[in-house]
Amino acid sequence: MSRYRIDARPALRLERGAPVLPGGAGIEVYGSHLERDGVPWIGVSGEFHFTRSPRSTWAAELAKLRAAGLNTVATYLFWLHHEPEHGIPDFTGILDIRHFVTLAAEAGLDVLVRIGPWAHGEARNGGLPDWVQHGPWRIRTDDPGYLEQVRRWYTAIAGQLDGLDAASGGPIIGIQVENELADAPEHLVTLRGIAHEAGLRAPLWTMTAWNTAVLPSQGFLPLYGGYTESFWTDADEPWSAGCRSQFTYTHLFDDTSIGADVMPTARPEPTSSHRRFPTPDPYPVVTCELGAGMATAYHRRPLVDPDDVAALALTKLGSGSVWQGYYMFHGGLNPPTRGLQESHATGYPNDLPEFDYDFGAPIGAAGQVRPSLVLLRRQHRFLADFGARLAPMASVLPTPDGEGGSVPTLRWAVRTDGESGFVFVTNHRPHEPLPAHPKVTLSVETESGTVVWPTVDVGVGAYFAWPFNLDESGVRIGWATAQPIARIVGGVSAGAAGTVSLVFLRTPGIETQFALRLPAGAILTGAAAAVDGERDGGPAGDGDVVTAQRRDVVVTVGREPVVVSTGCATLELLVLDAGDLDTLLDAEDPLGRVTSPIWVGRETAAPERAGDDGSGTEGSGHGRTPTDGYVADLAAAGGTDLGVRELTPSGVPPASRSASNGRLSAPLDADFAGAARFEIDVPAQEGLLRVEWTGDVLRASVGDEGERRPLADQYFSGAAWEITGADLRERAGLPARAALSVALEILPFPQHAAIWLDPRARAALAAERFRARIRFAQWHPGPA
Repeated sequence: MSRYRIDARPALRLERGAPVLPGGAGIEVYGSHLERDGVPWIGVSGEFHFTRSPRSTWAAELAKLRAAGLNTVATYLFWLHHEPEHGIPDFTGILDIRHFVTLAAEAGLDVLVRIGPWAHGEARNGGLPDWVQHGPWRIRTDDPGYLEQVRRWYTAIAGQLDGLDAASGGPIIGIQVENELADAPEHLVTLRGIAHEAGLRAPLWTMTAWNTAVLPSQGFLPLYGGYTESFWTDADEPWSAGCRSQFTYTHLFDDTSIGADVMPTARPEPTSSHRRFPTPDPYPVVTCELGAGMATAYHRRPLVDPDDVAALALTKLGSGSVWQGYYMFHGGLNPPTRGLQESHATGYPNDLPEFDYDFGAPIGAAGQVRPSLVLLRRQHRFLADFGARLAPMASVLPTPDGEGGSVPTLRWAVRTDGESGFVFVTNHRPHEPLPAHPKVTLSVETESGTVVWPTVDVGVGAYFAWPFNLDESGVRIGWATAQPIARIVGGVSAGAAGTVSLVFLRTPGIETQFALRLPAGAILTGAAAAVDGERDGGPAGDGDVVTAQRRDVVVTVGREPVVVSTGCATLELLVLDAGDLDTLLDAEDPLGRVTSPIWVGRETAAPERAGDDGSGTEGSGHGRTPTDGYVADLAAAGGTDLGVRELTPSGVPPASRSASNGRLSAPLDADFAGAARFEIDVPAQEGLLRVEWTGDVLRASVGDEGERRPLADQYFSGAAWEITGADLRERAGLPARAALSVALEILPFPQHAAIWLDPRARAALAAERFRARIRFAQWHPGPA
């Protein structure tokens, strides 16, 4: 038996204190958390780049973000997209930031705008126009010539966002200037001053704080990140150490691996008056780039499983995060103008696809909903319903902080106010599964005594959060072995007036039990047979437990809810399996079923397996078991098969080229002379085209031979290529529902090239002898 103990009592002595940043519009920033209108609040934001998505879809896609449980959308303004040639910035069509922000407000979302001027986002020059990048000034400094151009850019943005800030009744609650600038705090202060002079307003001004960034002495809320995978590390590195660290509970939020290939590590002078990270600081832990997927570079092409994303997010919460910010939450496509991507040709260390920025996000570039969204939505509902309790709670870690010793210990943490709180456990890690932990006993020392959970087996791939000393409707839940998700006033099953239902997610492989402190006169119904102790006397129905005096009981909850009536209130405890929980959340959401859009992807959110032994959550285990062929779960995708015409068979891979850093460069246009060529007729209706393929690089185009216009592309990573018919037609300049024939060029994969692939993807290639091949194409009709 393994016993684990955390002393939560010191957290009781932590005080809120005075705000540490000015805030505004009802938003206050304290050292431990944020508040809105005096109530502790946890932000849940997701990145969605409006210039990488068709304007006609913005309203529907923003509604999906809200349905997924987000309360804020974050977006970049890529200067390169708005003003490629020196002149007047363009804000029309897909560049219309004002329309996007207005639609976000209509969807019930706050907005965080990241205005650059340097944004990164895997855009050419980090989003700077070429005429700025190569102008007669030093970019990203206080060079007067550069600042004059920035002032003009910020003034144009301010004109578009006038009246949309939170203080004016709009949705904009935050503005970020620059990005990933670790060693020039004075420049950040200068940029904020210019933005303010231009008329930009927001309660929060933010900066990215990773890579030992130096924080200006005042005025900025630092934001952190953490990814499960990285495209920016070398091809010969199996898995980034920075990514590995994200699955450990820690109070060191600075990740020096993010953007390390394009940003310097800060080295401030010893006499600097600015604060250097990581050090103790007065600000709450806020994130803006939790990896909800990952882009592909030519030399490195990760796959991110849904459980990887959800486990990372839960680990950040247990470590103390009070703002869950995801990058990307909605994937996209670069505008159809060529060469807008980060590339070796423009001096960057990675060759990104020319158009593809799907990112494997919870909502793909085509608007397709992926299983990671469903897993995250459960956490987001927990934050919506329990976030006011969780937000001010301190994160307390076992001693020593992090891993220690030669034998791996259970990874867990506590968020607590010294008396009540939540325990967080993460036994999931991609690539390198953590061992099972049999016979685990958790205990937490609180001001009122020790909370001890029953001994349980924590399986490989498990991750969960359980409550302790949770007071609700006159009943104290001393502990539970299920994860709280929702608090529904009015009840779910009981239906009685004054009923509060607490909805829990069953932890697979672990018996669901609750330790309850019942007040005198309470009646407990639905679990009498499982009560630990003798039934008190008194009038009640068969199977009820009546308490003549205050009493502690332990109940085991099965399929039926447990109801506690105190005379003043009724509490219903409802424990659901994953599938039933998702059905309930769909029904609860006023926007409708979040799973109603086209459901495709590499795998689906599987229901719990019969006889689950606790080796995983949601029936997914650690999500990386070998397959006997292809990564995609094609049977679950549905759709109609389309005919594929092979025009030219697979040839020989072109010769590889490398950049100065040794990373392979993407093939050039001339290299496609030897590509396999296929043609697919897209139905004249709305819907999604899904192509299962193998090879190296896929490029889609329309038009006759010699006049073909590239529209989309993808590097092979094991994921299907997916795009909507509407997107294809819009990018090709064709009217809606026009007949469309798409030409696909696919290069064969260079078998021995220095390209990192997930082992499952490489197995898929090997099964096809690394040829350029389309296994099949499917059409998923959209709404009529």
